[in-house]
Amino acid sequence: MIDRGNLKDLYPLSPMQEGMLFHALMEPGSPAYLEQMGFQINGALDAERFQQALDALVQRHEILRTSFVHEKTRRPLQAVLKVRPVLMSVEDLRSAPVELRDRRIADHLEQDRNTPFDLGRHPLLRLALFRVEDQVWKLIWTHHHILMDGWCVGILQSEFLEIYRAIEKGKPALLSPVRPYSQYI
Repeated sequence: MIDRGNLKDLYPLSPMQEGMLFHALMEPGSPAYLEQMGFQINGALDAERFQQALDALVQRHEILRTSFVHEKTRRPLQAVLKVRPVLMSVEDLRSAPVELRDRRIADHLEQDRNTPFDLGRHPLLRLALFRVEDQVWKLIWTHHHILMDGWCVGILQSEFLEIYRAIEKGKPALLSPVRPYSQYI
């Protein structure tokens, strides 16, 4: 159930999103549209600043704050929330032997792949950050494909890095204005 006080916008789905929603409803728990990516980050990283940059990215892009409503409506709708926290788990594995680090990350990957998204209730984006060495981190980024395609991922990564660097410097990020997805729809 969506808190109406947190509702920013409501509009129809694209045909592709409708198809993905249909399949998600027909096969609950299916990982068919679950997208999971892993990245290695080398160098100094501040996990708190990382979360701040993630929050700013989510606030910048409405689609990252969207739920999909299909019950008690004639047609499925996208519900854009004003605020939607996306929590990132952070785990320090530096003191563990390499085999245990690798096993922990592999276990997370498998558990994450087997955790379905509730398209109407939960954030459709999950991040996990593992510190494996002083200057080496592993990031697992998981989202439901209904939010975005492969083209968008590169844009979001680039913007995220710009926001992170700007926070680090104490300055605003210099990014182009966002064209809301609602204009496309």
